[in-house]
Amino acid sequence: MKEKIRLVLELLIKELKQYCRITNPKFIKRYRIPKGLPDLMDIRYDMAPSETQLKDTLFLAGDHLLNGSLNAAMMSGEKAALGIIEIIEGERGVVR
Repeated sequence: MKEKIRLVLELLIKELKQYCRITNPKFIKRYRIPKGLPDLMDIRYDMAPSETQLKDTLFLAGDHLLNGSLNAAMMSGEKAALGIIEIIEGERGVVR
């Protein structure tokens, strides 16, 4: 486990230097948060807008649809909006 933490810290230091120009970071503390992320069985990184439609007038969005991250939450919201737009524009039927 210590080796894994060391590798993660090395990668973090490299990325801080590359993206933020932080050349001498100081590691202060590591927190382990049990159940900090949902235990998702089907981790995905993309979905079709049509997959967000549950019923004629009900569209789903949220990180649980993809991979339990802030980025996934934003992406699923965008896909739900695109699904609604597709219906409004007549590509997949009509919203009742």
